[in-house]
Amino acid sequence: MEFKEDLYGERLVLGRTRPTRKMAKLIFLAVDESREHLRLFCPWEKNDDSVESVLNYLKNKEVKTGEGERVEYGIFLRESGEYIGNIQVFDISPEKRSGEIGYWLKKSATGKGYMREALRILEKYCFTELGLYRLQLGCDTRNRASAAVIAACGYRFEGLLRGDRKGISEDSTGDSYLFAKTRSDHIKDMHAPRTGKYRIVSMQKHPGGIAEALAYYQGKWGRKENYAFFEDAIRHPGDMPRRIPQFFVLLKGKRIVGCCGLIMNDFVSRNDLYPWLCGLYVEEKERGKALGYMLMRHAEWEAELAGFRALFITTDHIGYYERYGWEFLGTAYEPSGAGTRIYKKTL
Repeated sequence: MEFKEDLYGERLVLGRTRPTRKMAKLIFLAVDESREHLRLFCPWEKNDDSVESVLNYLKNKEVKTGEGERVEYGIFLRESGEYIGNIQVFDISPEKRSGEIGYWLKKSATGKGYMREALRILEKYCFTELGLYRLQLGCDTRNRASAAVIAACGYRFEGLLRGDRKGISEDSTGDSYLFAKTRSDHIKDMHAPRTGKYRIVSMQKHPGGIAEALAYYQGKWGRKENYAFFEDAIRHPGDMPRRIPQFFVLLKGKRIVGCCGLIMNDFVSRNDLYPWLCGLYVEEKERGKALGYMLMRHAEWEAELAGFRALFITTDHIGYYERYGWEFLGTAYEPSGAGTRIYKKTL
């Protein structure tokens, strides 16, 4: 199998990591400045303790590349040429038409969306030119940032792999989340509306502060007399591993343009059903861009990570949720006695 030397994106160039001293030095310096950042989730960093050790790694890796089993790309900024990390596809199987992706970034390059772009560049290459049908990624269960990148790129959560990850000490292990995407998923993503200007964050991590996020959510769904209820609920999110309740805001730049939440009961009579998607809202001027679906998918992903296999919603809307795979279950009742429609989404 032949691999391209360079892959191009809007801000990035992915270039083959050839076994040269220059490449080895770039990798070593990036790892060396980011050891504390990498150590928890990338225990291999301790092996890259010199330019020579990195060069040996590159030589060994290149053997697998020659056999068509693995290819690694350095991630470079197009404008400046700065090297910021690596991304690779390994365990390539022509028979199964599958492979697995791994990546890392130096600390100073995180939080800028670079890895999302790099993952999409490599994914497109794997599906459209290498002829693969399935790509998967493993992610340490504690690495929320990496899991968010994978989910933002449309990979589906497929399960928990217990004890499959080497820990920091020789005798320790960790658990991983398994995500995957098929070529069919990729094609659907390519035809979906683009939402690159937007991102979803937990209200606890809203850059404008939790008070601003809380005020927005309560302003859309609450009343003056129940502000204390919303504040108390939002300020006490669920802990790992359940992660519920959780509340999220949709950001366009720094401005909040939507929200949603995950709760265990939405004040209806069906206490046997949980968890519930609640408070889904997108500003009128931002509608028609699939942002409601973006919020739904984020909530579904969070529910999957919490171990649930179904999500529920109560709504009076007819025809909207059905478009996204929600199944009408019937009528539930509010404390007032009023009936409301309930839907189920199988995860």
